[in-house]
Amino acid sequence: MKKPQKNQSIADFNNLKETAQLISNTLNGIGEYISESFFDSICGSWIAEDGQINLLIRKSSKGFQAVVCNTSKNYKVVEKTLGIEFRKNKLVLTHAAGVPTGEYAEYDQAKDILYFGHMGAFVPECTQLIEEYHLQSIAGQDQELDLPFN
Repeated sequence: MKKPQKNQSIADFNNLKETAQLISNTLNGIGEYISESFFDSICGSWIAEDGQINLLIRKSSKGFQAVVCNTSKNYKVVEKTLGIEFRKNKLVLTHAAGVPTGEYAEYDQAKDILYFGHMGAFVPECTQLIEEYHLQSIAGQDQELDLPFN
């Protein structure tokens, strides 16, 4: 049997390293895509547990954009807008210029609660409205509820 040349062994080893790096990069990219897709479920309208703040979140070119509204006066007043960027499997809150605020958003899928920096916990607005409807119907104020997802 012919002994492989030293240069050929080095070339084979370098090719193997390049292939391993390519596989690693591909798997990391797939993992990030799956994680980012999971966080798409934060898009929509969210209400703080105390009902005083409303978040409107939509997808943007850099991740997500959040509009923070004060709803304490029975109408929405925009207080600020924030970016939400996906960095290293975390949702990082950013100022308009993309500078991190130092706070994070965290979505608990099991409880369907969004924790949004120092502002606390938020529930989906549709969930809040349905709960209010059920409370009204228990109190004898039955109304027909025709929701497209019933």
